[in-house]
Amino acid sequence: MSDKNNLPHQPVMRFCLLIFLTILVANICAFAQTSPSSYFTLTPNSACSVSTYFEAMYTGSLLPQKGFTSERDLGSMYVAVSDDFIFEWEWVDGMMVAGSGLGPFKVYWLSTGVKTVILTITNVKLPENKIVIKKTVTIAQAEVTARWEHATCTNDKGKITVVGEGGTAPYLYSIDSVHFQTDSVFIVAPGYHQLAVKESGGCISTVKPLRIDPVDEVILNIPDDNVTICAGQGIKLATTSNAISHTWSPAAGLDDLTAKEPFATPSQTTTYTVTGTLDCKTVQRTVTVEVIPGITVNVTGDTRVDPNTPVQLNAFVSEQGLGNISYAWKPEVGLNNAAIPDPIASINQETTYQVTATSAEGCTASASTILSLKKASAIFMPGIFSPNGDGKNETFSPQNGEDITFNKFIIYSRSGEVVYFSDKKDCTWDGSYRGQQAGSGDYFYKIEGVTSKGVAVSKEGSVLLVR
Repeated sequence: MSDKNNLPHQPVMRFCLLIFLTILVANICAFAQTSPSSYFTLTPNSACSVSTYFEAMYTGSLLPQKGFTSERDLGSMYVAVSDDFIFEWEWVDGMMVAGSGLGPFKVYWLSTGVKTVILTITNVKLPENKIVIKKTVTIAQAEVTARWEHATCTNDKGKITVVGEGGTAPYLYSIDSVHFQTDSVFIVAPGYHQLAVKESGGCISTVKPLRIDPVDEVILNIPDDNVTICAGQGIKLATTSNAISHTWSPAAGLDDLTAKEPFATPSQTTTYTVTGTLDCKTVQRTVTVEVIPGITVNVTGDTRVDPNTPVQLNAFVSEQGLGNISYAWKPEVGLNNAAIPDPIASINQETTYQVTATSAEGCTASASTILSLKKASAIFMPGIFSPNGDGKNETFSPQNGEDITFNKFIIYSRSGEVVYFSDKKDCTWDGSYRGQQAGSGDYFYKIEGVTSKGVAVSKEGSVLLVR
């Protein structure tokens, strides 16, 4: 009874099942596209530099009916969600700089090699139904380095070994950035060369210039190949050179046989030869050092002189027959002419004079003399006298005077009164004042005169008068 009652429902159930299967098949078929290229494009398919931007763009037929409900930029991924599908873009190791929705997207990578973009499309209603599409591009950027050898004395060619790094091997190599070869070694003439590497994808590295140097020529010049010095003097032998080593000969008179510029003090005229060496090349030059006779200067010997009294100095060279000798005295203070051989000197303190004589050839010699002062003539005066008529010490006068002409003699009392005055050579006080005997006690005096050589002398002091 129950089976019969259920019979009318069986056709309806079969019809519903048929509709469900039809919808399911329709959803599955909607994902069945023939080629990945029909889902999205990725251009260009290769590049020679990491500075290249690539474009990814969806081109498939599965499209959201009402647009996207959300979009998220996750750095290396981009997700766009609609009511129908979820589109997930993945830039493996790359970064997106622009784009949204289904593109176009601008993507770049910071390293060379094969790069991958993955697009995953998920049916929202049947999440287990997914389509995963992968596409790749190649970035090949080779770097060029090199090892090299310059030309040498024994080989006028240089050698360059070009090295490629990065990009995709095998490489081709070039030293003019135009013609490439499989061999990385080049034998080249000195000069500039433009190194480049081409990797297997055809990308050429940045051109790198390299200069192969020729063998340097030896530079060895002597500014003056004939120089003159005075006997007993020396000179530095100046040179301009790029040589690594120098050798001088003969050894006589040189301070260093391997110096670039030795100091020479030969005793006689000598021609020196220098050999400059650079790698395996050598050059020789010569310089003659002419030695001319020196001079000897003689000067007045050390002398004692009176203060401010003129005295003549004298200098001369010992060598005969030399003309055009010039003289220079130092210090010039006290001299009437410091540029002659026989100046007149007048000093008031001890002075050392040095004279330098110079010959026409530039040879010099020096000597010196000391002028010291004689002791000034002294005036001797007694310290006491007694004008009392006993015939002893009756007067007060200088005790010497044979070399002095006195011209002033003054006696003062303790109060400063002048009790005696004389401007005569004969200076004698008898102890009187205005015709009367002066009283006992201390008196003060001042006496002046001139020596026979014109030197002014004077003295001041006190004397005790005793009655």
